Amino acid sequence: MTTLPQGYTNSVQAFDGVIKKVLHAQIVRGRCEQFIYNVLVRPKSRSQYFAKGTAEPTISVVPGIRRFVLEAIQNLDTILADIERAGATISGPKSVLVAAGIKVVAYVFDSSGRHPNTEKVKKILDWPLCKSLTEAKAFIGLDVCYRIWIKDFTHIVDHIFKTFSKREKKPRSRKGEEKKDSNQNGKRKETVRKVDFVWGIEQQNVMDKLKGALVSPPVLQPIVYPAEPGKERGKIGLGVDASLLGFGAILKREDEKGHWHPARYESGLWTEAERNYDAGKLEFRAVLRTVKTVRNYL
Repeated sequence: MTTLPQGYTNSVQAFDGVIKKVLHAQIVRGRCEQFIYNVLVRPKSRSQYFAKGTAEPTISVVPGIRRFVLEAIQNLDTILADIERAGATISGPKSVLVAAGIKVVAYVFDSSGRHPNTEKVKKILDWPLCKSLTEAKAFIGLDVCYRIWIKDFTHIVDHIFKTFSKREKKPRSRKGEEKKDSNQNGKRKETVRKVDFVWGIEQQNVMDKLKGALVSPPVLQPIVYPAEPGKERGKIGLGVDASLLGFGAILKREDEKGHWHPARYESGLWTEAERNYDAGKLEFRAVLRTVKTVRNYL
């Protein structure tokens, strides 16, 4: 059960279903989240139970162990017990148990929120001038990993997106009156010509702006759905705005002090058809596309 059969069309889906069945009781209680063979164990609370009037966490009934650490260990023990009873195993070298923070691909998760991985960000900051289409696509491909930290990301990189088009369509010029071609249903024919890759001042300004945005990115706060012990549950806010170029949105949450913190930024560009919409329809379209993107959080 811990090895995927090679060559099977639905081996990944079958394995995912088995793990979901094994951890079903813990998943529905919010104790863990699972993605194929990765399991994230949640603590009972995000609070560190600071003693009143001090900055020191309270100690649990077990001497020398802080209360929030003991709760994390108890939840982890429950998850491991279910996995053991099912006859499955875990990988010791790949496991991170009761840690203050964890690095997952391009992100770092800790008690304060989610941050970009400094190693990946350094690679972006050291990226040289793009001399080809391949280099430009590689640069944007790396930046896309951090788009949720950058406000109006797609609007900023629009000038680089335009360089990805290798061909440009132009209507064929005709002398005298335009003759309708019966085979083309009365439409004018178009000629297609190749466009050379150009990295100009606008593209370089976009690169510098992206690098500047990743030097000091905001800390994205996770959305807390259940109320914390002794605290009030804050509100969840979604702000959307539309322009002639595209739309931008922010998903945020309110803490117990009434302060708002960003959970993620979203943005997008209009299609050719959407650019013909009036202002009112663009606003509704922006809300629709944003809600479809963040519906799992709402």
